[in-house]
Amino acid sequence: MSNGYRARIANQLCNGFEMQAGHAVVWAVVCWDAQGAGEERGMARPFSTEEKAQWAKGVLAAHYPGREYVVVRQLTEKPVDPERMVVFEGWAVEDIGKLELADKYKAWSE
Repeated sequence: MSNGYRARIANQLCNGFEMQAGHAVVWAVVCWDAQGAGEERGMARPFSTEEKAQWAKGVLAAHYPGREYVVVRQLTEKPVDPERMVVFEGWAVEDIGKLELADKYKAWSE
């Protein structure tokens, strides 16, 4: 990324989320087949950075072999309160973190 882009983003960040006209930029991890079928964890969001979404993608792909997850950048549909987005991201990170720990424990105990 260019330094100009980073500078613009740094000025627009609010609690870790990039904001555009009151809308938060969020990153999501989606398995379109699982999402369409209504299966558990077909989508995980919101994440404030692409790096967090990539981490979640890796954890979900390992936990659900055969699923193909993609990382998607989205704007929230309506203007949002950035403080609330931090709470929602915390829940998503906690959920994916629990999967990661469970998979590590399972591999360790085998």
